[in-house]
Amino acid sequence: MTSSLVPERELIDRADPPVHTQDALDKRETSLDSSSQDTAQPASTQPDTAPAQSKPTTKPWLLNGPLDLLFVANIAWPVVAIFTALFATSAANQAFGFLLVYFVIMPHRWITLPLVFADGEKFSQRPVAYLAVFAGVVLLCSTIKLSMESLAMLVAIDYVWNAWHFAAQHGGIFRIYCVATPEGRKSSGRLEKHLLRAFFLFTLLRLTGLFFPPGSEGWLSWATAIGPYLAWLDFAALAIPGFLLLREVISYKPGHFGRLVYLLSICSLYATLLLAIRYDLRSLIIGCAAATTLVHSSEYLAIVSWYAPKRGGFAKSRVWGPMVRHWGVTLVAFMSVFAISAYFLRNSQHLPLWLWINVNVSLLHYAYDGMIWKRPKKKPAAA
Repeated sequence: MTSSLVPERELIDRADPPVHTQDALDKRETSLDSSSQDTAQPASTQPDTAPAQSKPTTKPWLLNGPLDLLFVANIAWPVVAIFTALFATSAANQAFGFLLVYFVIMPHRWITLPLVFADGEKFSQRPVAYLAVFAGVVLLCSTIKLSMESLAMLVAIDYVWNAWHFAAQHGGIFRIYCVATPEGRKSSGRLEKHLLRAFFLFTLLRLTGLFFPPGSEGWLSWATAIGPYLAWLDFAALAIPGFLLLREVISYKPGHFGRLVYLLSICSLYATLLLAIRYDLRSLIIGCAAATTLVHSSEYLAIVSWYAPKRGGFAKSRVWGPMVRHWGVTLVAFMSVFAISAYFLRNSQHLPLWLWINVNVSLLHYAYDGMIWKRPKKKPAAA
């Protein structure tokens, strides 16, 4: 159906390659973390006799309760999974798949490019690195396109990198919720980061043996061979979200509701997907795979909506400044451009070129996310 965790034939029909992932959001403890610390620390010039500052406040939500529940925690994912599983071949599901791919998945990848190149302050920090990554990705994609008959190799690279990107992003967003609380800021979050990444990545890689791009079965046959052995680890993997959820419940405090709901929602989605893979419930696998792509793309766009208006690099731009100030309209218009263009390109002779461009953008999306979301290294304090 609509998931990008499906065979290449279906992906080409939808003009967009698989899902995605990257070492990104987890390593930034975000401007939320830094701003909270700024308000919590007295100024260096403040006299010792100044009254003590109030304790750091807890912000359980990134946007607000309803928006977080719908677009970050994505508590409605079971509706998407069940609908896709039951009506996979229906016209309604095909229409939903078109909107999912071109109105959500594709825009969430393309929006990374403005985050890099339109933010003057961000780009000026590492211009050579950003341009080198751009050149390297285009060179890689061009070489594979010119030297191979199909894009199977690119699709395989996209899938594996994408899986890592998914795992890192989910772990990073949970970390953002954690550092919104005083208790979370006291912890490094390394345990949760590694455990969540391992669980999400394991689940996505368990899909590898089920869906192969046409023409890649030979050099990816090892993935099918190790499938039965990986199955032995299914319940060990399922113990990870159980442990983390139990720990959240035991240590629950007022203000932790957002992080608890997010962890419960995202872990239950991947646990359902893993169980469906284990017991070979194909309809449920497709439904949960579609839900994972929607959840990942939706939460990314939500994080960008939370982040972009804070960036001075956008605010100072004559072009982007007004757009950021009316972010809701800008985002909907940006997403609509891809849905409209895909509709007119669906039978065009230029569709293969458009597909190849989108593979480039997908890889750039994964690479740049590993750069722009990292928290800057702290400069040594002046003597």
